Amino acid sequence: MSASTFAPLSAGRRLACAILGIVASCFLALSLTACSSAPDLQAFQNAFAEQEANLLEGVALDDYVEPSDYSFSFDLSEPTTEDGVTSTSGTVTVANDSFQTVYDVTGTYQDDTYQFSVNEGQTTPIAGVDFDNEHDFGDAESELVSDNTCEVTTTQTIDTWFATISFDKTYRYEFVNDAVGSYWSFAGESVNSSNIAYKEGALDGSYSYTSDSMSEGSFTTFEISNFNATDGTFTVNYANSYASGTAQCTLETIELDEDSLEQAQNDGTAVADAYQFHFVGDSPEDRDVTIEGCLLQDDNSIASDSWLPTSDFDVMGYAQVVYGTVSGTLVK
Repeated sequence: MSASTFAPLSAGRRLACAILGIVASCFLALSLTACSSAPDLQAFQNAFAEQEANLLEGVALDDYVEPSDYSFSFDLSEPTTEDGVTSTSGTVTVANDSFQTVYDVTGTYQDDTYQFSVNEGQTTPIAGVDFDNEHDFGDAESELVSDNTCEVTTTQTIDTWFATISFDKTYRYEFVNDAVGSYWSFAGESVNSSNIAYKEGALDGSYSYTSDSMSEGSFTTFEISNFNATDGTFTVNYANSYASGTAQCTLETIELDEDSLEQAQNDGTAVADAYQFHFVGDSPEDRDVTIEGCLLQDDNSIASDSWLPTSDFDVMGYAQVVYGTVSGTLVK
């Protein structure tokens, strides 16, 4: 049986091996240190989210929108290291369901410390309004029509004693950035279209004056018949002490100013309209007679403002009539 024999290393060779071991350990330590001191992009994002968490409170006010949580989205460059400083730059967007704010960001890492320079940019809407309590709608399907404007269109119906009126109303909002903050602001409304469905026979019947609305030459007969719900036409048989006749009338929508609201129907327009009829006689029996009226909001009520004979007098044996205004409220 043989035994292996190992010759002892010389002192010089032992010293050389020791030096090589030390150098290898230093390289390994330096490599590990270099790797641990260069954070990646995710590390920068995590550090930003922790240091700048207050940005998640949002900039915009919640006027007309349901509150929702904000979150970060990052668009930062890959980190680079120079002279012991690792840096990245780009934008960070803070957004929720309604708004977004874009920040210009520069981040650095040195001596185990992250630092960020954050500059706030413009806040813009990414969705329109959700509700408007003043105008009585919620769960709105609003539409952004420009970068800072949205619209909500609702269909509404008003029921009157003579018709059902449906219309589309559009509410407009503008997004404002001012000293108060960033927020939606109501900017106006408009009626886009309307449809009037008259009620068959709604006007038909005999009308008489309310006790306080009689005038000289007041109607003794005011009867409406044959009201046509399709085109709004009807017949008026009228009489007073000095004249009588038949008038063929048609309801028309008349725009009113703010001084005439007592004649207005609430039909969704900004200044409500009046539903008026007007007849001018041209036959020998009713020449110069005007039968005119306006439907009132009170059920079965008409405001009359007609022109016809209201008195007479005798001139050398011939009866002469005097025309005047016959006004008052007639109720069926």
